[in-house]
Amino acid sequence: MGRPYRGYIGFATNQTQYELANSLGGIVSLFERNQTLASDVVITGGTVIPSASTPDGYDYHVFTSSGTLNIIGASISCDLMLIAGGGGGGGRLGGGGGAGGYLYLPNISLSSGVHVVTVGAGGAADPVTFPNSGQGNDQRGNNTIISFYTAYGGGGGSADNGGASTTGGSGGGGAGNGGSGSKNGLNPSTPAPIIADDFPSLTHPYAYTQGYPGTPGVAPAGGGGAGAAGSGRNGGIGKIGDIPMPGSYGTPGPSAGRWFAGGGGGSGWPNATPSGAGGSGGGGTGGGPPAVDGIDGTTNTGGGGGGGGQDSGISGAGGSGLIAIRILV
Repeated sequence: MGRPYRGYIGFATNQTQYELANSLGGIVSLFERNQTLASDVVITGGTVIPSASTPDGYDYHVFTSSGTLNIIGASISCDLMLIAGGGGGGGRLGGGGGAGGYLYLPNISLSSGVHVVTVGAGGAADPVTFPNSGQGNDQRGNNTIISFYTAYGGGGGSADNGGASTTGGSGGGGAGNGGSGSKNGLNPSTPAPIIADDFPSLTHPYAYTQGYPGTPGVAPAGGGGAGAAGSGRNGGIGKIGDIPMPGSYGTPGPSAGRWFAGGGGGSGWPNATPSGAGGSGGGGTGGGPPAVDGIDGTTNTGGGGGGGGQDSGISGAGGSGLIAIRILV
């Protein structure tokens, strides 16, 4: 609409849109759809994309940073799309970071009141260079949360010589030359011991697919993505958003739509080996010899960071996450 917006109120009227200034100082739109919002409900918070600007005719509230969703009046039904922060890549000879967990929940009820929204930051870049120092502990991405629902941060990639990748929404990639191997993502086939150790609030088997593992048996390896495991040194592919986002969100991918949660690419090692590409959906490319840094995951996609180069290449950080809320009734 190109003007300040504070909420939507729907009446069971004809298919006609009205606008009026309200006491909150913004614009309230009265809009009839097959499913109508109760006449006493006002919703605020995040960046509001009104129904006239969305491809499916619903209102979206999009959070690219933490905040609050305020529902005044009755409870609402909505679709939730949560993307956690991507994992940072491993440093020297590093594996790619796993993508942040991707969680889509259709037709969820949210009660009236204030809902705290936490948008997960990406995992930090790994400072391990040559000669080695200990790998940093901050490569795992951070969780994205609203109400009772959590998308889990992506696993960090491993650096060489004693570095350690981690599990996450998607798993981090293993490193070359003595680092740990790739780790699991979170999905129904995640083994019970990993659920118990790394996701203790969850039960096994986990019901949803948030992401996949880093490439198994490859070093340096690509981090897992929301759509597939890492492939060789390449990060796993992400997913097209289940809520059809405008072009200012996500990245292009191999098919139409906006993509999220691609895994980070692994380091190019030994010398003649190309670095791994980041997975569609914001994954960062791995660094190369002799001292090329890994590329950060794309902001607000949950993409994993690329692994660091052969000698002094620092890894890429993970991309931050996002929450999109599609208001149904």
